[in-house]
Amino acid sequence: LDVSRLDLTMVPLEVQDRFIGSFGIASLKLDENLIKILPPEMFTLESLAELSAGNCRVKFIPTELTKLTNLTCLQLHGNRLRVIPQWLGKMTHIRRFTLAGNKKLTTPPQSLWTLPTARLLDFFRRCISAAPTGRLDWSGLFLGSMDVLYTEVVGWWKIHTLMLDECSLSVVNNDLLNKLTDLHTLSLAHNFLTEFNVESVMALTGLQSLSLSHNRIRRLPWEFAYLTNLTALDIRSNPWFQPPKEIRQADCSVLLAYQQAFLSSFQASTVFDPDSGLDRETLPKFPVAGTCPDGFINSPSSLSLFLCGNKLADIPQKLSQFSMLETLDLSFNRLPSLNAWIPYKFPKLKSLNLTNNRITAIPIDYGACSNLQSMQLGSNPLRQPEQWLVS
Repeated sequence: LDVSRLDLTMVPLEVQDRFIGSFGIASLKLDENLIKILPPEMFTLESLAELSAGNCRVKFIPTELTKLTNLTCLQLHGNRLRVIPQWLGKMTHIRRFTLAGNKKLTTPPQSLWTLPTARLLDFFRRCISAAPTGRLDWSGLFLGSMDVLYTEVVGWWKIHTLMLDECSLSVVNNDLLNKLTDLHTLSLAHNFLTEFNVESVMALTGLQSLSLSHNRIRRLPWEFAYLTNLTALDIRSNPWFQPPKEIRQADCSVLLAYQQAFLSSFQASTVFDPDSGLDRETLPKFPVAGTCPDGFINSPSSLSLFLCGNKLADIPQKLSQFSMLETLDLSFNRLPSLNAWIPYKFPKLKSLNLTNNRITAIPIDYGACSNLQSMQLGSNPLRQPEQWLVS
């Protein structure tokens, strides 16, 4: 039955009479009319498979639509709809559903309008199931924003598991995270996040599992150490600048301890002590390969630096910014030689521990360390100066 393009403000009575008791109408087209309300009589058409009311003035979708159990095509583009009811997700028999052109539509978000019908209806079903289960999985829906949670999920603040993988997210809504007080699992993998900042961390102190893999994050804030309940962390496939690769690949507890070491250094005079708070029997040393981490360079009040038990093969000159340095511990590393600039950049150096490295010679420049009181060189293959002098 096609009554399109007739400038109808309502379905004529003679047409409505055909609906009653009719089982033969499989397709009803009301496109490009002035109809504001879908006639209730049409919902008695049990055989109706296609309903097209595009480019009309329809403002809402009545619940009676659920009676059309054979409906496979629903076209409501170009209307004045404000809300698409979530119960529509239960109508799994619908294969085609058009929404474009509803300029006043606030929910679902416009980013979902172009999704295949099956995925759009799946979005509604996931919203419905979130409240009773406390688990919301919107993975693969390309939402573009976490704000959808406010408008789409009843009781969203009670969610304990939130899966937002492949949602085209570029920022994290920290205000929203602060309200998810029961959240213990958060997955933000395969998005476009460039940072996971301090505000995000402080909002998730009860978190147990976090996935940030396959994003564009370069640095984890030191405050990550506050996530003391965290037992599972996935940060693979990001262009990491900090923490070092060996730390990222280690156990979650090692990473948290590493972050805690730096965090503590900002609150005290010690710059970095990798063994601070660690049980040597259960946790490995921090295997920072080849170079020192960069995160603590901006701490001007630091007086001591402990980098023992790593895999350092060089002392980066960027450490020369610590002109007030008094204690430097580089024991148990892989240093093959000593840098000649150290005595001049650290004029206040009092204690230098270089035991258990691969050093073969001490540069004569170290005679300029006028304040040096302790210099430990044991377990190095020294050729100069003589071993008896070192002892």
